[in-house]
Amino acid sequence: MKAGHWLPGVFAAGLALIACWASVPGGDAVAFEAERTRRAFTGSFVARLVSLESGSGTSVIAHLDDCYLPVWRQLRADGVLTSVSVFELSYYDSSIVSTSICEYLVLAEIGQDISPADLLDAEKSSACQGSQNTPGFSVLRSAHMLCTPNSCYGMPEPGHRDGGAQLDYLVEFIAVDDAPDLLAKYRELVSEYFGPANGVLVENGMLHCFIALENTEVLLSSHEAVPWNQIHISDDWDAGGDVDWDSVYVEVFQSALSCDLDSVWAELPPTDDSRHDTRGRLIPHLCVR
Repeated sequence: MKAGHWLPGVFAAGLALIACWASVPGGDAVAFEAERTRRAFTGSFVARLVSLESGSGTSVIAHLDDCYLPVWRQLRADGVLTSVSVFELSYYDSSIVSTSICEYLVLAEIGQDISPADLLDAEKSSACQGSQNTPGFSVLRSAHMLCTPNSCYGMPEPGHRDGGAQLDYLVEFIAVDDAPDLLAKYRELVSEYFGPANGVLVENGMLHCFIALENTEVLLSSHEAVPWNQIHISDDWDAGGDVDWDSVYVEVFQSALSCDLDSVWAELPPTDDSRHDTRGRLIPHLCVR
């Protein structure tokens, strides 16, 4: 969730850009995506930041493909899972992560009335049971997360395009001060302003998706992990070409929300130095819909 500048008549221009940014997934994915673009949805997710040391003889993608993907597909058929998205992460600040470590975000949406334990136990009872013994493979952080109210629109999809190339996503790991009043204030501002503003941009085709998630429970965390309690996912704004995103948000706040972006932004509670922005490349064949 960054402040981004607007060109005159950008809503009209945005409609013209839809043809360039259109997605072309399969039939089920089209229905799945269309439903979530029309209105804010609520969802329950297990988010896992995983890594694999280079030179370990395998890769995260191959490991997830061999071990987890068949299980995820069966759990999707059984109603335990609604979707799975896997992002390969590149940190904008290259000093944050050693080049010998590759990190991935595994975002699994679980079904209604399903607990994180239902997913994790199913994985453990399968061929994935030995995954924690795979040399170099580790889960750095895992959390149960919910959609911030009014703040989840669309979904990252393999068919989303940036011109002729697959669209990348901005994946933000945010650590808001964990004082209850500050977390409540952050939630209030996102659900009343930043979420709906991004929802406007998803609805008119300027963005493919905006997903704001907040922790309900940390399931596992290592000292190497970014201690996030919020994750925001949206189009990588480089995809907008010459669109002045700061002005886009100024205009949306004024026209759709009747308020001033800078004033609302100034009310956001502080975050610590653990906020890291990454570029996420969606791994198409590991997506489960």
